[in-house]
Amino acid sequence: VVVRLHPAATVRGRIVIAGTDAEPCKRGWVSVESQDMDRQSYGSTKPDGSVELIGLPPGTYKVDVACDDYKPLPKYDDLRIEAGDAPELVWEVEEGRVISGRVTSADGEPIAKARIRASPVNGEGRAQQTTCWERSKDDGTFEVRGLLPGEYELHANAPHDAREAKATATITEASDADGSIAHVQFRADADRRSADFPG
Repeated sequence: VVVRLHPAATVRGRIVIAGTDAEPCKRGWVSVESQDMDRQSYGSTKPDGSVELIGLPPGTYKVDVACDDYKPLPKYDDLRIEAGDAPELVWEVEEGRVISGRVTSADGEPIAKARIRASPVNGEGRAQQTTCWERSKDDGTFEVRGLLPGEYELHANAPHDAREAKATATITEASDADGSIAHVQFRADADRRSADFPG
């Protein structure tokens, strides 16, 4: 029996917010996949934005980066590993667009802690860029951040209720200085679920 051992590297880096003084991403992750797709590694950030990928053999890897409430850059440079550990790297993420709204009952009462999911309708692009989760506040309002322009399907689940309210919202390429915000309001009662878009 012949066992071949290959040298493996540890990759260390940080996720930071673009346009800041290296403000760290407190909740994010980095994943890499080799070009032949037979090797992968994943690491989540520590509170200081640092992340570590362990046991990568030499090769070229595609990089995906995610950070809660922020969007990744359109593309990251490939990671090329030779013998030994790679130098420390920095990956930036950017402010994304926002879908905001309010979850209410059929009689207009706010629903707190409803779970909101925004998913791209056409499925284009990397999923980690465009699918986000959030919970409504005590007054029923919510903001889903870190989104790219496009059409989204929104799902809302009230606490302790498996049924969903659904709606769609579109974020356009055009935006004001503070970004494009699509407003969506859900209304729900015991018999049916529907989505109401304010005029």
